[in-house]
Parts: sequence; structure tokens; C-alpha cells
Amino acid sequence: MTASDRAAAVPLPGGAPPPAARALIELAAAPPAVQARFRAARLALFVCIAASYAAYVLLRSAFTFVAPALRPALGLSLAQVGAISSVFPFAYGGSRLLTGVAADGASPAVTLAAGLFLAGASTVAMGAATSTTIRTVARNRSLRALSAAYFLVYFVRQGLKSWLPFALGEVKAFPPATVAVLLSSLELAGVAGSFTSGIASDAAGGRRVAVTLAYLGGLVLSLAAFAAAPPGGFVANAAAAAAAGFCINGPQVLIGLIGAEATRGKGTATALGVLGIISYMGAAVAGWPLTVVIQRGGWGVFGGVIVAAVVAACAVLAPMWKMSEANAAAKEE
Repeated sequence: MTASDRAAAVPLPGGAPPPAARALIELAAAPPAVQARFRAARLALFVCIAASYAAYVLLRSAFTFVAPALRPALGLSLAQVGAISSVFPFAYGGSRLLTGVAADGASPAVTLAAGLFLAGASTVAMGAATSTTIRTVARNRSLRALSAAYFLVYFVRQGLKSWLPFALGEVKAFPPATVAVLLSSLELAGVAGSFTSGIASDAAGGRRVAVTLAYLGGLVLSLAAFAAAPPGGFVANAAAAAAAGFCINGPQVLIGLIGAEATRGKGTATALGVLGIISYMGAAVAGWPLTVVIQRGGWGVFGGVIVAAVVAACAVLAPMWKMSEANAAAKEE
């Protein structure tokens, strides 16, 4: 009996051995030359993985390494450096999910190689970025205010989209089918709000901040109308939900447009990227934190938090209310 036969004859609980164990059994029975080639290939694979991981560690720490030199070169404050550093964990955490799905659906080796290439390319791009572009994003006073307002607007928008269905069922006593119809009015009116906000701001001579404030003021009124609408009153609640959808989608469109106009030229795409990241951070905060608010304070406190966020967005944008398309770029600092 050969070594392979003896290994195969070993009884294993549960029947046939799993693929990994079967491979080890076959390796043990393989000629010495085959075993030597396997050990060499295994060592080469280990070295490649270790080198790849070391490269990833260096690349993901690139900003940490250059931040002390970057700060005086670009005139960044410590708070601005901290803000840039805070973006990384969100992107890194999200990328782990995406790369996990990619590795399961495709080849782990291809995913690893593609990730290394993109990480290296982004590091080169960061080094090639001009100081003018980074200053445009980090030191633009208007952009900082718009970022805060965008955070609040997305917080309110996502809060309404996520939790209004439960409020309509628990507070307004609507059955699920009616809740779906009411939410449709919110979404459809939101499309109209997005479209008309651009028309209104153009008609106002490009004073998009003033139009945004008007929409936010209408949102406060629509939320008050929703709170006052009687349980089971379909028309009143549908009108309030539609008004809320109309008024929240207008600022969502306009703030991004204002950001593009305030950073016209170099840095516009980067500025929009910053606004996008911060806006979705606001949307993320509308998840679990608002769950705690609802559980501990009830729906009345939830409504108060939403209204307070809208008022805060108005307060952030109010100093810019005279800004128009023509003078937006002059606000850059």
C-alpha cells in the first residue's frame, strides 16, 4: 500500500474530508519535488501578501506622515488638519465593505492588486495637488458655512425619509398602505422642489442663498402643519408631507450649486467632493442617533430636533443671504 493509499484509508468522522484536508493528504503523498515546489510557491505567496499589506499600511498613513509639513506649507489650521483626518475613517470603513463584496464576487488577487493601484494613484494625486486647490477648499469661508448647512439639510432630509413612515403609523394612525401613499406625495413633491428651486434662484438674479432660506422657512411651516394635522386626516397630512418634501429638496440642490459657484475655477470638483462627504455624514447621523432620540424622548422631541436642525441651517446661511451668482466667487478667502 502506498502513502497515498494509507492516507486515504484513514477514517474521518463525517465521511469524505473537506477540500483543504484532501489537498494536504494529496500533498503528503506527492513526490518530494512536488512538495518542494509547493513550499516555494507558498513562501512566495506569503511574501507578496506581507509586502502588499505593508504597502497598504504606508499608503493609508500618507497624510499622517506629511501633515506636519503640509500644515505650514498650505497655511492650514490645526482644526482644518483634524477635519481632513476625520474624513479617512468614513472612507476606509466604507471601502472595506466594497472590497469585501468585490473579493467574494471576483478574484481576491485582482481586488488586492486593484486596491493597491488605486491607493498609490490617490497618494500621487494628493502629492500633485496644488496648494491653490487645497486652500480653495480648506480656507473658503463660504464653503465652510455651506458644509455646515449641507450637513444639517441632509440630516433633516434623511431623518424625514427614515422616520416619517413610523410617525405616520404610530402618531397619525394610518395603515401601511396609506403611509405608502403619503410618502409618495413627499417624494413626488420633492422632485418638483428640486426643479423649481433652480428656476426660482435664476429668476432672483442668482441669489441662491436667499431662495434656499425661503425654502427652509417653508419647511419649518410645513413641519408645523404636519404636527397640527389630526390623526387620520388624510388630506391635511398629505399636504404637509408634500410641502415638506418640496421644501427640503430645494436646499439640497441649491447648496451644491452655491458651492460650485463659490469655488469657481480650481478646486471646484474638490469642493463638491467635500460637500458630498459632509452631507452624507449628516445623513448618517439621522440613523441610530435619532433612534435614541425617539426611544427616549418620543416623537415630539424628534420633531423638535428636526425643526432645530432646520433653524440652525438658516442661522448658518443667514450671513450669506445677499450672495448672488455674480459675487459668489468673491467670497473665497
